[in-house]
Amino acid sequence: MKKSLLLTAAVLTLGASSAMAQHYDPFFSLNGEAGSKGATAILSAGDVGSIGDAGDIGLMGKTGINEKLEVGVNIGLGVLNDGKDSFDSALIGAKYSIGETRAISVNLLAPVGGADDPGLSVGIMAVHELAGMPLNEHLQVSFLKGFAANGANIDLFLEPVKELSDKLILYIDVPISANTDNFGDSLNIDIAPNIDYVLSEKAVLNVGIGLNIYNGIDRNSDIGVVAALVAAL
Repeated sequence: MKKSLLLTAAVLTLGASSAMAQHYDPFFSLNGEAGSKGATAILSAGDVGSIGDAGDIGLMGKTGINEKLEVGVNIGLGVLNDGKDSFDSALIGAKYSIGETRAISVNLLAPVGGADDPGLSVGIMAVHELAGMPLNEHLQVSFLKGFAANGANIDLFLEPVKELSDKLILYIDVPISANTDNFGDSLNIDIAPNIDYVLSEKAVLNVGIGLNIYNGIDRNSDIGVVAALVAAL
């Protein structure tokens, strides 16, 4: 069922360099079938108590051009965030399948809205099995000032998946990020447990929290929160 919906868990990272903020798809999912379409509406905040004045809204759509290529766009809205523009960002990207369990990703942050500079990320996505569970993996390197003021961002996303029932799927997201200019001080590790609740064959509700485990400069003690509605069209 999950494969047909073209989705897996949403990711919420509290660090300065967010792997999923650098990808048009806020969920880990490999390419779907040709002609497949998906959409996501996501609400997140780095602090559960600040959704009303520091929340972020993302609207995403994607489609399979063919069995190898998927393209999509992710629009960031700052209507609930006092520090961001109402139309804050536009990220466009693509995944190209290089096997049943791997894909190459490319994403471009457009210099529009609240983004003054472009950003570029390239990466590889893969799924392996660990202790009888699927393990989603995504390694990204991000360039240009839109993503990294200096050097390049390196982001590794790890996500073990456990199906609890025919309605509930658990994910333990572990985003790890750093910048090449000062790897030690910029190293950041979060953990973001979240769960899918299957609403129908074509819709899933995802909710979760995010905790900062390690930060090379100053650990963030806030508890982040995320909620998303994902649908196959």
